[in-house]
Amino acid sequence: MKKTFKKWLIPVCLLIIIFTQLLTYYTKNEINGGLLIVVPALMPAALKSFELKNISVKLIKSFEWAMVTIAVVGLIYVLWSTM
Repeated sequence: MKKTFKKWLIPVCLLIIIFTQLLTYYTKNEINGGLLIVVPALMPAALKSFELKNISVKLIKSFEWAMVTIAVVGLIYVLWSTM
């Protein structure tokens, strides 16, 4: 039970963040960019918990770098737009 809980904790939290942001956008027409930056930043950790064995290591590393790049660029954008 403990391993299953740890395996699904981060992906479920990321889905909750996405759902709440979509709901907020639908009801109030505003979106919190800082929370949406958390999703690509934590996506590699969420996928790492699934222990994907059929996917090559090079592809996983490329995905991790892409998500980190998106998170950093998004963070810079959010910080710049709130100044």
